[in-house]
Amino acid sequence: ILKRERLVERAAADGRVLRAGLEELQARHPGVIMDVRGLGMFQAFQVRPGRESAERRNGRIAAGALRHGIRLLPTSDQRAFLFSPPFTAGRTRIGRLLNILDGELRRIAPPVVRTAGRPS
Repeated sequence: ILKRERLVERAAADGRVLRAGLEELQARHPGVIMDVRGLGMFQAFQVRPGRESAERRNGRIAAGALRHGIRLLPTSDQRAFLFSPPFTAGRTRIGRLLNILDGELRRIAPPVVRTAGRPS
């Protein structure tokens, strides 16, 4: 089944989609996401320290995602979240995960809107 359905190749491609989506969220929410790292479908993002404790901020992010049926795994130091969706998750589910995460990050801190500079 792995070979016939090319699950390993699909998981690698989906991992790149997940990573790119997390990096896009980092660019959109630099006040919340400090770092994105991982390999394949195993990814993580580190939460930037803010006015509230990392535990409180992570708790708010995790609770919001859980309301949508997504369980986020905080690291033991409460500074980052781990993602390890099933390698059969597919791009639709990854997109849903990223959209939900974006919505919860927006609730915590409005996104940064970058505008192009005006020509002189």
